[in-house]
Amino acid sequence: MPRFNVFENHMVPRHSLATDEEVATLLEKYKIEKNQLPKILIIDSCVKALSQQVQKEGGDQLQPGDVIRIDRESPTAGVYHYYRLVIEDKPIY
Repeated sequence: MPRFNVFENHMVPRHSLATDEEVATLLEKYKIEKNQLPKILIIDSCVKALSQQVQKEGGDQLQPGDVIRIDRESPTAGVYHYYRLVIEDKPIY
């Protein structure tokens, strides 16, 4: 059975694993803690696909606590970055 690659859909923006330096700069710029970032569940289809992609490139599987950078396109702002914190599959309220 063929597998579906969620990143081949034109509606899904580019996802990538944010570097430690990038996360540190982001947190310092906005004077926030890592747990104040918007969340994304580890069972999300984009997180699963990104995790497989990172593993193919020789990296480790994504874990809760990793930060994902999403590059969204806007007709007025061009490309802007959106960051989300990977959390376990139990929602935190």
